[in-house]
This record gives sequence, structure tokens and C-alpha cells, in this order.
Amino acid sequence: MGFTIESQLILFLAAILFSVIVGIEYDIFRISRLIFHLGLWAVFAEDLIFSLLCAVEFFFFCFLFNNGEIRLFVILTCIAAFAVYYMTIGKFIYKITKNTVVKIRKRGRGRDNNSAV
Repeated sequence: MGFTIESQLILFLAAILFSVIVGIEYDIFRISRLIFHLGLWAVFAEDLIFSLLCAVEFFFFCFLFNNGEIRLFVILTCIAAFAVYYMTIGKFIYKITKNTVVKIRKRGRGRDNNSAV
């Protein structure tokens, strides 16, 4: 049995969904950096963990959807879909989260200043 147009389309759509899931995971790491003000080594460790997580997930993705075969169009689709997610939804989520964190921190500082009076 060959690699049909239908199976390529399903693989293409699955790669897009996979990239969105990876984008959400990346947003979780980005948001943790906003909240916790991590040091340089912690950021390095987070990046390493994220990279390893993505590699393992991609490995399993290829086995689930393409019998373990890695195809160039799947890699390019994943890269492009992640970039589109990052530039659109990812930026929107990050902006909302950053504004929320700033507001919470301002309220926390305001309470500290009022309690001293």
C-alpha cells in the first residue's frame, strides 16, 4: 500500500495539531518565567527540558501517524505551524498573561504599602 493523498492530508493536519500542542507547552514555559523570575541556569534547564520533550513527542508522533517514518513535509509543516501559532495565538496569550501578572503584582505592592501606614 502506498502513501495516498488522503493519508498525506491526515498527516498534514495531524502535524498542525501537534504543533499547536507544542506551542501551548511552550506558552506554559514562557508563563512560568513571567511568574517566577527564574535565573539563567533555571531558564537553561527549562529550555533543555522543553527541547527533549519536543523531541520525544515528535518521535511518538511519527510512530503514531506515519509508522515511524520522518518526512520532510511533516518537519516543515510542524515548523511553519508552530511559527504561525507563536506569532498569533502565542503572542495574544503571552500579552494577556503578562498584563494579568503586572496587575496582580501592582495590587500586591499596594497592599504592602497600605499596611505599613
